[in-house]
Amino acid sequence: MRFITGEELRAIRQYSRYTITEIAQIVGVKTRKTVMNWEKNVGHPSINQFLKLLEACGINDRQYFHLMFERKSHALICFHDLVALEKR
Repeated sequence: MRFITGEELRAIRQYSRYTITEIAQIVGVKTRKTVMNWEKNVGHPSINQFLKLLEACGINDRQYFHLMFERKSHALICFHDLVALEKR
């Protein structure tokens, strides 16, 4: 199983048009620096924090995880993939 990357976290945040500070508040971390670090691949959110992020951003968690697991390679999930999820 692969972990979500900082680039994917950034794509989710940008897709939803939230700021780093807003995401920090949504997922319940004390400072925006934590989210900034996640986006730089320094640490990662807990599963609960990640699920809160998906929910706040209007992304269906089941569809997102399906997209992650259907990828045979370690290709990144990008902004365009998130837009495509909306259409499913």
